[in-house]
Amino acid sequence: MDNKELTEKVREAIERNNLLDFRFHEDGSGAQFHIYDPAGYHGLPCDQSIALPIDNAIDVLSGKWINIKRK
Repeated sequence: MDNKELTEKVREAIERNNLLDFRFHEDGSGAQFHIYDPAGYHGLPCDQSIALPIDNAIDVLSGKWINIKRK
């Protein structure tokens, strides 16, 4: 998947309240998003970790209330 598809996947997870965790990289280059995907790449539910460049990460988080899903 390219950055556009991954960015959209993270955005959808945030809208569905399926964001488990996110962290900014220490060097400021981007962010790591830990999401729950009910279908995954293989049709089964799974957790996914997606890294995005800082511009995409800021775009995904801008204007959103972030609710972290608790297991």
